[in-house]
Amino acid sequence: MLLASTGRSATAVRWCRRLRVRVLGRSDVDVPRHPRAGRVLGHGVISTLLGVAALVPLGVEALSVLRGALYGFVDPGPYDHSWGGPGKAGAWAVHFLAGLLLAPAGVLVMAGIAAVQDRLTLRLLGHHVGRWATVAATVLTVSAVTLAVAWSRQI
Repeated sequence: MLLASTGRSATAVRWCRRLRVRVLGRSDVDVPRHPRAGRVLGHGVISTLLGVAALVPLGVEALSVLRGALYGFVDPGPYDHSWGGPGKAGAWAVHFLAGLLLAPAGVLVMAGIAAVQDRLTLRLLGHHVGRWATVAATVLTVSAVTLAVAWSRQI
């Protein structure tokens, strides 16, 4: 966003191509038409929102480790009303299994966000991509914000 707003959108496009190759592991593509600064700026905004949305499944991954595998160290007890309680071993085992189930879900969501980011970058580079990428980016971002707000209000 900073590069596009300072008139260096060509440099921003080169960075997007490099990130697509190095981070997402995709092959480099040609740029049939160079995008204007406004389009690059818009892509930067959407990419930032997707990056923020990716923090939610990353948080799920962290919680699956902290509240799953390390449950006995994180929660000192009592375990009378814990899942798998009333003993520490049962509560730890149930939380560990719940963490094992949540971990793949977080990885799949992050892979989905990476796929949407890849498609949006292809659109920026001038390739034809369906409108689903924009819709998916919007849905992912709104869902992440909704989940974060709901989660923070329960604490």
